[in-house]
Amino acid sequence: MDHSSTSNDTDQARAGFTLTELLLVLVVVAVLATVLLPARSASRIKAQSIACLNNQRQLGLGWVMYPHDQNGKLASSFDWVLGKLNYRANNPDNTNINFLLDAKLGPYVKEPAAYKCPADQSTAVEGSQVFPRSRTTSMNQMIRPAAERRGWTPSPPWRTYMNLSDIVYPSPANLWVLIDENPDSVNDGAFAVVMDRQKWGACWQDGPTTLHGGSASFSFADGHADIRQWKDPQTLTMKVTYREEFPYSLLQPHNLDVQWLQDRTTAWQ
Repeated sequence: MDHSSTSNDTDQARAGFTLTELLLVLVVVAVLATVLLPARSASRIKAQSIACLNNQRQLGLGWVMYPHDQNGKLASSFDWVLGKLNYRANNPDNTNINFLLDAKLGPYVKEPAAYKCPADQSTAVEGSQVFPRSRTTSMNQMIRPAAERRGWTPSPPWRTYMNLSDIVYPSPANLWVLIDENPDSVNDGAFAVVMDRQKWGACWQDGPTTLHGGSASFSFADGHADIRQWKDPQTLTMKVTYREEFPYSLLQPHNLDVQWLQDRTTAWQ
């Protein structure tokens, strides 16, 4: 008897997958995706945080170097960079890197990428084209001349800083200079913290980023940089839309993160 036909049919049947085997493969793939995707996302967030922190170090060191060439005078928050960013079409300020490199810190920080957080995906429409916006970092608004009245916190009674010798309280290690700002909040180069609104009145006048897994990077007046992991759940409700302006003066009563930032923004004279 010739069994070749029967043998071939059996081999072909064994070459395929049963429905049960296919379902098992799909379940395994789904489980692996569930396990691996969060890990991959966490690795990406970590890498972006490290890159952003490096940017802050570069900018912070540039800020420290500037007054040594200016007889101790600091770069002011209102002109350390130029231009005003938003999400409106055909606003050249959104993409003009000359507003960074031709400003106060440009000679010290010549790489445009240092001014923008790598997690910031904000874009600007110019004509029929779309480009990345140029900046995420902003400066403490209290670093300004005492006569400058555009700030949200008055001086007196709060200290402003325009010379290295002014930085006594808080100490240089505790006075933040530059912050990684929420892309929806970025406009001019000065980040406002309202000192007169505390406890029940605590608010975010401008908003910090939460893109790094709920954290933001800072540089300080002594030149060091650090990442602040936000502690208050209210802070983490500030999402990034990439299309709407930040809800400025956002009330968040007794927000621990607002208090943390206020303690490092300025001090009573």
